[in-house]
Amino acid sequence: MAEAEACLARPFNDSSPSNFCTWGDTMALRLTPPTQLTLLISAIVAILALGLRFSGVEIPVVGNHPFATLFISYLVLLAGNLFEGI
Repeated sequence: MAEAEACLARPFNDSSPSNFCTWGDTMALRLTPPTQLTLLISAIVAILALGLRFSGVEIPVVGNHPFATLFISYLVLLAGNLFEGI
């Protein structure tokens, strides 16, 4: 457990080949908090998807695909967590 804590506590280094800490058969993925803009975009797209689904409003590009719109909002949020600075 101490090895895992030491790995996760080390600072991110852009010159390292990966952003992963590995030990034994497990791998810890370093997540970063999304920027406020990424979180805001994700929330707006998710609210848009819910509004489309339950209000019946038609928007030309995403009006017929509320589930795909919601999925895109979570992909934006996932990218913000996986990649630093997004």
